This record gives sequence, structure tokens and C-alpha cells, in this order.
Amino acid sequence: MKWIHLVLTALSLSLVCCDEAPSVATQDTEQSNGSCPSPAMQLVGTTPAGGSCDTYKDCLPVCCNCPNNDGSEYLLAWCVEKTCKTTQADCPDDPGSSLCP
Repeated sequence: MKWIHLVLTALSLSLVCCDEAPSVATQDTEQSNGSCPSPAMQLVGTTPAGGSCDTYKDCLPVCCNCPNNDGSEYLLAWCVEKTCKTTQADCPDDPGSSLCP
């Protein structure tokens, strides 16, 4: 009976210790008259891509071109699982009609 208790305890500990946390991502964009504002007013983070972050506010934004090829652009800052992910390659194909009509 004692070994059953040990096995159950070990199983419950493995479930607690190995339960993965959900992916956490925060991002925001900024645009001024269809362009990347310079200087940025809201996205003023300084941590480059690959650096540690708590939210997008920590990350250095990157200027993304709108995929509709109308010349519009916008700033993007993105923090995924405590790492800044903002590079040109991270610019989404569809940032939303409010940024790229």
C-alpha cells in the first residue's frame, strides 16, 4: 500500500512540474499619416530582437511595409514568450485594414 502512495505522489508531482505554461505574446503598432513615425510617440522600447522583454513596450520597434504595395508603412513592436521578436521578417502579411487599407 505504501508503494501505491509513492507512485501516486510521483505522478502528481510530474503533472505539476511539467505542465507547460501557455504562450504569452504582446504586440502593438503605430502609424502616422500612413508612415512610420520618426520619432515614435508610443513604441519607444530599446531592446533589440532576441533580447529579453516583459511586454512589447520593452522592444525596439521595426518599420514594416504594408503588403498591399501602396507605399504605406507602420511600426511594429512584439514580445513573444519574454523575447523581442521584432524584425522585418516578423512583419505580418495582414496587419489589419486600419493600418493597410
